[in-house]
Amino acid sequence: MRFEKKNLPTSFRLPSVVSKEVRLFNPLNGYERDWLENCFRRASSREFTLYYAMGDTGLLVGLYALSLANPESRSNWLVIDFLYVLPEFRGTPFEDSPFKASELILAEIMIQAQKISEIVNLSIVALQLGHDNLQRVYEQMGFVVLKARTKKSLDLWMGITFPDESEV
Repeated sequence: MRFEKKNLPTSFRLPSVVSKEVRLFNPLNGYERDWLENCFRRASSREFTLYYAMGDTGLLVGLYALSLANPESRSNWLVIDFLYVLPEFRGTPFEDSPFKASELILAEIMIQAQKISEIVNLSIVALQLGHDNLQRVYEQMGFVVLKARTKKSLDLWMGITFPDESEV
């Protein structure tokens, strides 16, 4: 799998351009479509860095977005703002690999976190779950709940600690 940083042109502020790009990701329902539209809107305003994940043949597999910001303004967190795998690549090993596409994307994110940590001291790679079904999947990958849902906030944040140099 290969990964490409995506710098969106200003035309991504136009709804028709965003809709065309969203269709490339084959959303299964309105929730996924809205989620992807939000991702592209925020990416066009440079709130995070957007990456496309592609198979070795150039086939689009998914996307992810990273930033160094989070709700509690902890600058030592790398936040996975968005992570999306096309429906046809979910839940099964990717190509000849024993790993799922989402696992390969998360491995790339951890490699990028390692590079970023050479410049910025990172302690956690965190993400906010899009829906409850994913909690068990991320727990199996080593993520733990950082901020649980409450009556006031429906946000569920999970994270995985990033070792500092003294722990490596």
